[in-house]
Amino acid sequence: MGIISKYLKITVITIVFILYFSIPSFSKDLFIHYLDVGHGNSQLIQLSDNKNILIDSGNIESSYKVIKYLRERNIKNIDLVIISNPSIENFGGLLKISKIFYISEVFDSGVSTYSQNYLKLLNQFSANNTKVTIVKKGKIKKYSDNIKLEILSPQNSLINNSISDIRNNSIVIKLTHNKNSFLFAGDIQSETQNFLVENIKKDLSSNVIKLPNSINKNEINNNFLNNVNPQMAIISSGVNNIYNFPNLELLNTLKNKNIAIYRTDINGDITIISDGKHISLNMKKNTSVKIQNKNSRKNINDAKIEELELLPYINETNLKKLLDIRPINSLDSLGKIGLSIDKINEIKKFAIADILKNKKININTASFEEIKNIPKISDALAKKIIKNRPYLNISDLLKIDGIDKKRLKNLIEFVAVN
Repeated sequence: MGIISKYLKITVITIVFILYFSIPSFSKDLFIHYLDVGHGNSQLIQLSDNKNILIDSGNIESSYKVIKYLRERNIKNIDLVIISNPSIENFGGLLKISKIFYISEVFDSGVSTYSQNYLKLLNQFSANNTKVTIVKKGKIKKYSDNIKLEILSPQNSLINNSISDIRNNSIVIKLTHNKNSFLFAGDIQSETQNFLVENIKKDLSSNVIKLPNSINKNEINNNFLNNVNPQMAIISSGVNNIYNFPNLELLNTLKNKNIAIYRTDINGDITIISDGKHISLNMKKNTSVKIQNKNSRKNINDAKIEELELLPYINETNLKKLLDIRPINSLDSLGKIGLSIDKINEIKKFAIADILKNKKININTASFEEIKNIPKISDALAKKIIKNRPYLNISDLLKIDGIDKKRLKNLIEFVAVN
């Protein structure tokens, strides 16, 4: 009997543990899950009255992860979805999630986008009779057990002509549970951070902040962090993401302010449990999750609209101009749409201009710039190719010192003789 009693006791403890972390309706605790979805955002908030709030959903490739996470917690309906901004890395997963789970209401930032995927998502919401609400600063939703969700941004007048209008007009949320508070800062950059410091101040103060995903090493400033004054910072990022986020400068800033740092790329899924007075933390690394972001630059000539919108300084106005001048031979051509050298250099960190993927160049008429942009063609070899023109056929290139049959085979992919 003693052995049976012992195993029965262990079983009961195990069941209680599972219920505690999976079904918060048995307690008055607030559960906030920061999901490991690579370089993007997704947070699940489980309220004590069995209501569920999903902030973003990661990229399209992350949808299976979020769906599995929701199912493991016996969630069938989502009461509120908040799309911090219409960046594919934030809303992409919803394209599949919205087909599986009923969503009662969606909060939208109201910022415009040319993304066809986002238009498709809005059409899905309409077909499912999901209410879509454009929210601005001052919107408040109150829940039981002294839980309040408040919108701090965007303002009535959206920010324009910033480093990234889509990011800067993100929905910024402050969630309060009695004495505990949590800030979800979307992807806001320096312009919105400064605005919030100047206009919100004390209301920014929070125990925990989900830091904005940055596209610039200095985009999370000291004044903003000082006003939030968090004890804990959550960073959602993918391994080796193209933005190099979080960078060493940011990490050192957080350490110098004695802010505890937790990262989804290192710690995996992070769960915070709040009882209204105290905060506890649970982490579980899911090694099966694939990081979709690679440390590579986008080709500006064939990038999708939602990918272009993520580039620095490609706001709505510049995006229209860029689409009109594509394809371009060099990123320096972005000067034609009014971008300064400094802004172009910033874009070069995340993009290239490659027109060779979709179009072969005429080797007899191509410029020196076009030829030297062919993979593995040096400046010296480009000069030789130009010097020995014209060519009657591709095989004539074998006459040039430095081009053998192996190299010619590679060149055929990019050049033609007309």
